[in-house]
Amino acid sequence: MWKTLGGEGKLEEDDSVIGAAGPLRWLASTAPAGSNAFWGNAAYSSIQDSVDYPLSRFERGADGRWKPAMNSAVLADALGFIGSIRTLREDGPAGDIVWAKGMDRLIRLETRQLPATGPGFGVRLIQFTATGTNQTRTLVGTLATTATALRHTRRPYVFRFAGGRPDRGAGVQYQYRLVGWDDVWSPYSDRREATWSGLPGGTYRFEVRGRDRSGRESAVSGWGFEVLPPWYLSLWAWVGYGAVGWLLFQGAVRLRVRQAEARARDLEAQVQVRTRELVEARDAAEDANRAKSRFLANMSHELRTPLNGILGFTQILARDDRMDARNRERLRVIRSSGDHLLGLINDVLDLSKVESGRPIRRQDPCHVGQRSGFWAGGCARFRSR
Repeated sequence: MWKTLGGEGKLEEDDSVIGAAGPLRWLASTAPAGSNAFWGNAAYSSIQDSVDYPLSRFERGADGRWKPAMNSAVLADALGFIGSIRTLREDGPAGDIVWAKGMDRLIRLETRQLPATGPGFGVRLIQFTATGTNQTRTLVGTLATTATALRHTRRPYVFRFAGGRPDRGAGVQYQYRLVGWDDVWSPYSDRREATWSGLPGGTYRFEVRGRDRSGRESAVSGWGFEVLPPWYLSLWAWVGYGAVGWLLFQGAVRLRVRQAEARARDLEAQVQVRTRELVEARDAAEDANRAKSRFLANMSHELRTPLNGILGFTQILARDDRMDARNRERLRVIRSSGDHLLGLINDVLDLSKVESGRPIRRQDPCHVGQRSGFWAGGCARFRSR
């Protein structure tokens, strides 16, 4: 719709005709009903697609805008999808009489016979299916507002609803949402069923509203319900999980303690075995050492007895004056070697006594003068270092 600007000869878009969903951009086949009302077809986009207000009465309000005051969905079915092609109006005894030409018929409309339409309408919940059964006990009048507890199930939750419009051809579309799962409204559609599956435990509210062909929206109807958590997520289940976890923890601790104790016993047994082996080895070594000491002591005595006889006879022969110098020297060598061998035997005997725990202190004369060369050489070596 366009209008001219006074005195300027220009056109601008006219948005003074308002429907329920906003300005109506197309207006056709009008019939005036005085200075403040007219009958006609109106649409939001194009009358070639569909007519949102077929043969409706528009009245001008205090703000100067035209708004639909009388329309009926019955006329949409009677006239077709494009509404009235030609519209005439005349005064009747009890109101307007409107003549409208449809696609293939002519309609005479007495406005006093139109069904009254209020400012809004409601949406009713026809059926609610949950846990595989119809929850008919909750459906009383319009949508219930009290929450109902439902057990958890994998089956779908199905809501079936319908608009409370008795007039034929209202063209009600529906929009719904499930608060607690998805708060966004669905697009308007002709579907009268909403389905959700696998809802987790929690509180939900199903809300639905409708919109008729003329763009009027119904009030929001809601129904609250609660889905109980599955048995494996219930309080008692969590208590059971905690108890089982505690028992498993205690069992694991006890198992670890028993393993540690068994390991300690094994180590202790190994230590005892090794200690026993060491004691046996020590005893064997001590026995061998004592046997060695006894052997050395016996051998020392056995060797020293004949050696003493040899040394005694050398001393006797050394006292013979008839022995010449050559034999005396030989006798000296024999005696010196025997004394040296006797010293070694005495040292071995002393060592055996020391090992047996019986040290013997012996006092012998020491000629320092004879050892002066040894001590002098040792001191020289220490000074050089």
